[in-house]
Amino acid sequence: MGSVNVIVGWENYFKNILPNHVKGIDVVLDDSCNKVYTFRINGGNVTITGEGDLHDTNFNSQRWSWDPTEDASEFSVEEGCAYTINIYPSKELEDAYLTSKPMFYAVAVAIIFIFTALVFLAYDWTVQLRQNKVLNAATRTQAIVSSLFPKNVQERIFRDVEEEVRQEEKSKIPNRGFLGNRTKDQLKTFLDVGTGDDAQKYSGPASLKSKPIADLFPEATIVFAE
Repeated sequence: MGSVNVIVGWENYFKNILPNHVKGIDVVLDDSCNKVYTFRINGGNVTITGEGDLHDTNFNSQRWSWDPTEDASEFSVEEGCAYTINIYPSKELEDAYLTSKPMFYAVAVAIIFIFTALVFLAYDWTVQLRQNKVLNAATRTQAIVSSLFPKNVQERIFRDVEEEVRQEEKSKIPNRGFLGNRTKDQLKTFLDVGTGDDAQKYSGPASLKSKPIADLFPEATIVFAE
């Protein structure tokens, strides 16, 4: 009667079963003969950590166990030791996947959204302030014109101003009203008209080239009464 014994290293079964970037898996090999060994898997490499259960006990709740005799006939044991494979993660594996970068990205995105909202609010406030100034200036100008001229003359003045604005837009002449107070700029244009280069470039409603706003009466009847 004879016997044949074959010794096969368990680490050969654990080689090249994980991608190279997966590191820090502890495999605890336990058998019914009270022999326990711990292996560390780093990618495709396997090393023996030592005899006994040497895994990090902080990860006991994440254990995954497998009995080879349940799924593979080659591991069936009639007489001898039955094996159980217990797999645990480690601190190295946890550190590879737990990072504070998502929090930093979330904070950065939140800051960008807040900054964008503040910019829109500031722009809206600036536009509203400018519109209020323009509205107040237009209201005062209309009140002055209404107090100085009759209604038909007022309408003629406003038509002349609208015509001037349309001509400036067509000819691309710079509008000084966008750089400051339009009423003040028109007054300055009127005072400077006929002198310098502005006389050739601009023709505001108050310049000498503007249309007359008074009505022409070629004939009139004069009555003297006492």
